[in-house]
Amino acid sequence: MPSSFWWSLSAVALVSLGSFGCSEAIPVAVDGAYTVKFSSTAGGAKCGADGKLSTCLTKFHTEQVGGVSPIEFNLRKRDTEGGARLACSVTQVAGGFAAVGTIADGANRLDFKIPLIDPTTSAMKQVPGTVVYSSPETVSPYASPSGKCNFYKSPSGQIDAGKLWVTFSCVEVDNCSQQSSCSIDQGTVAMENCDQ
Repeated sequence: MPSSFWWSLSAVALVSLGSFGCSEAIPVAVDGAYTVKFSSTAGGAKCGADGKLSTCLTKFHTEQVGGVSPIEFNLRKRDTEGGARLACSVTQVAGGFAAVGTIADGANRLDFKIPLIDPTTSAMKQVPGTVVYSSPETVSPYASPSGKCNFYKSPSGQIDAGKLWVTFSCVEVDNCSQQSSCSIDQGTVAMENCDQ
């Protein structure tokens, strides 16, 4: 076969490869994980019309999607994997970062919002945020009132544009449709490839 044919074929291949290289990059899917240790300790809300303190009607349990703790992030769940839905944003603002995210997998779901957090936060220097949490045990969601959850950078974690790994606790999470007020002893959430 004439050598000119192979030169022509090579040129077409290079042009084709070049056109792929110039196309827009394929977005990387959000991935993440969370662990929540839900407590049956009453949170102190007054859900009922009688004005009495509500008790916690959901038992203590630990639930997770993926695998993460304050010191290890070893099993990531990817958006759309097995029907899971993950979305997040970690954007730079004055004084640090603003973060918001959702991890939902079947009956398990965690939504969080942290108006301002920086990489220097620690167990001794926490910042406020909010969560909404549901699991097979809770049946319907528990939400934290403003100022009832605190977050900080996990000991092995990081906080930067597009990613975070934080630990939190909530002295009160409420499900007033069930007349129930509980708490979260400890939670950890890590997310990567977030909007920034």
